[in-house]
Amino acid sequence: MDVGFFRADLRAGEDILWKNQILASGVSVVYCDDAVVDYRYFPATLRGALAKQHTYERSATIAGVGGKIRTLALMVHLALYPALMYAFRPAVLLLLLYLFYRGVLEPLRRSGRWWMDRTQILVLPALVAGLDIAAALGRLRAWIRFLR
Repeated sequence: MDVGFFRADLRAGEDILWKNQILASGVSVVYCDDAVVDYRYFPATLRGALAKQHTYERSATIAGVGGKIRTLALMVHLALYPALMYAFRPAVLLLLLYLFYRGVLEPLRRSGRWWMDRTQILVLPALVAGLDIAAALGRLRAWIRFLR
C-alpha cells in the first residue's frame, strides 16, 4: 500500500481524499468513537474568517466534498442577497430566517453553551452573510480552475 500524505495544496477535504485512497487500496479502516478534536472554528479577525471560509470552500470543491447539494445550497441562498435590494418579501423573510439560524442558532448548537452577549446576536448574522459570500466565491474560484 502506497497512499502517501495529505494533499498539501488543500485546506479542507484532504483527510477525506486520503481516507478514500486508503479504502481504495483495500485496507480496512477502524474509527475511534471516543476521539476528541479541538479546533478554532472562527479566526480572531473578520479578514481571517473570510479568508478561511474562502480557502476551505475552494479546497472542499477541489476535493469533491459537498458535491452538487452543497453547491445548490450556497448558490440559492446567495441569490437571496440581491433580493434584499428590491424588498422582495418572501426572499427577505427566508434570508432573515437563514441568517438567524446560521448566525445565532448554529453557533449555539456547536458550542453547547450561550457564550454570546446580546450585541453579538446583532453582529453574527452579518458575519455569516460575509462568510457565505466568501464560501460561494471560493467554490466559484475552484470551478474556474477546473474550466481552464
